[in-house]
Amino acid sequence: MRLQTRRKFCSCGGTIVHHRERISHVTIYTETGPIAVEHLECRCKKCSRGYYYGYATDTVEDQEDPNARKQYKFYEEDCLESQFLITTRKTGFSIKFLYEMSLDILFLYASFSGMSKKYVALHLGDYSDEELSKAKTMSERVEICEKRLSCGWFTFSLIEIKQRFRIAGPICCNIDTALMEYHLQIRDGFYRVWSKHTCGKSGCGWVLVVDGGMKAQRKICGAVKSGARVFEHSNTTLITGCTRHPGDFKYCRDHKNEDTPAVSSTKLHPENKARLRSAKEKGRHYNVQDFTDSVYIIEEILGTRHTKKGTEYHIKWEEYAETTWEPLKNIPRSIREYYEDTGDGKLPTPRVKESIKQGSTVQYNLVWSNDGDLPEWDASRHVALETEALANNREKRACNTRKDRDKRQNRHTCGIFIGCWPCGVCLLFEELYGSESISQVYAIILEFFATLDVKEREKLRYLLYDDMCHLAPYAKNITSKHETELTKYFGDMKMAVDFLHFKNHVGKNCKKFYNPNQYDELKPVNSVVCEQQFRCTNHHTNVKVGS
Repeated sequence: MRLQTRRKFCSCGGTIVHHRERISHVTIYTETGPIAVEHLECRCKKCSRGYYYGYATDTVEDQEDPNARKQYKFYEEDCLESQFLITTRKTGFSIKFLYEMSLDILFLYASFSGMSKKYVALHLGDYSDEELSKAKTMSERVEICEKRLSCGWFTFSLIEIKQRFRIAGPICCNIDTALMEYHLQIRDGFYRVWSKHTCGKSGCGWVLVVDGGMKAQRKICGAVKSGARVFEHSNTTLITGCTRHPGDFKYCRDHKNEDTPAVSSTKLHPENKARLRSAKEKGRHYNVQDFTDSVYIIEEILGTRHTKKGTEYHIKWEEYAETTWEPLKNIPRSIREYYEDTGDGKLPTPRVKESIKQGSTVQYNLVWSNDGDLPEWDASRHVALETEALANNREKRACNTRKDRDKRQNRHTCGIFIGCWPCGVCLLFEELYGSESISQVYAIILEFFATLDVKEREKLRYLLYDDMCHLAPYAKNITSKHETELTKYFGDMKMAVDFLHFKNHVGKNCKKFYNPNQYDELKPVNSVVCEQQFRCTNHHTNVKVGS
């Protein structure tokens, strides 16, 4: 079988002709097994643009680096109406099989790992192509299949969602990059569409229930201090670290060989690690979800000493009272050189490598180098207001419901934060970093309100959250310190704890101000809708696409 473009003329007006010497062999995954096809490359005689089955390719200038260009695919509007979808040079899928994968994910909570094992067992058998022939074991064949299935399904889904929300533009040949580039447009399009949803379910359209789910997590780069997210509307800065997926490694490609204050646990002597963990356990007075420490953060160099084994540095670790002596090889060079040049044991100011605007938030990628050409990170422009805002009201609340007790940066995302109408429609979703802190929750909700039309915001009368006795006072304090139309709107809302979690709240002020039972119109509202949705999301963790 041969596949080629159906177009005869290019957008520039030139004639499209077949390039005889360029034929690639593609494996098409179908519901009945793989088939091998020939994929013909065609070119415009006038502008040399490439045309293929269902799409065209062209290079586009990189917005971050004007001297660089990226390869993009321009999929045709009816590409999903064809029999096949070509996703990479060597791989394609039948549209029917991609749809079946979607149904398995939706109804059977299937993972790409599970679907790849099933496909290999049922269909691949002795089938081989250029990439599969290099696999020496069955597990390697499964890994190749898993990468292909995830890349194919995400490409299919991205095309479908772009068409649904009428988002124009090409798709980068690297699917990870493509998903990052369209994430904000897809999210805002989703918010706009589903914020207008109303139905007969009590509370739908005027009661928003929000909550955080801690089980749906994904692995992220171990560079804990190399990223910050600024929420413009709330004037809040969140240290996220690098949020890229590192694949099978601890650090992503950008930070694999780059100096950061984050030191891998594998570098520490077992005795030092045991001392640090023991000190943490002794100081813990509450139960909290925890993970094995994989990264330790340098807070300060307290001094040096010379031993027979060489120079050692006295290190104060972030969030640990216990200190350790570490060999020179464990201390990042830029931090070590800064200490030796200045005598200052505190960490140097990081520099901004790049800033990515994402709607009303900005993600800053930070580096800890001595490159004078990069601007220094100025955190004073944005203030994390949580500590000050809570201090004024600490004596007023006695409910032990805070979820941000353990401030260590575990190198998985903390979970997800969602907001739903009582009918089950999810219209707000964001990843949580570090912990489900009040400042992060407030910033996420406020940025969501900023995406809504004024008419949609006016319809919203109630906000329900299981930790409202901390969120509501925080919102009111923010209004007094940073009053805008949005912060005032948030501070003036009717807010209450959801019915399920209210029984755990024992504070006098909580029972007085945030009792949902004081509102008769809330009694028939399904306030546990977020927990119901988490039953689905909890099945999906650690998704990686092309890493």
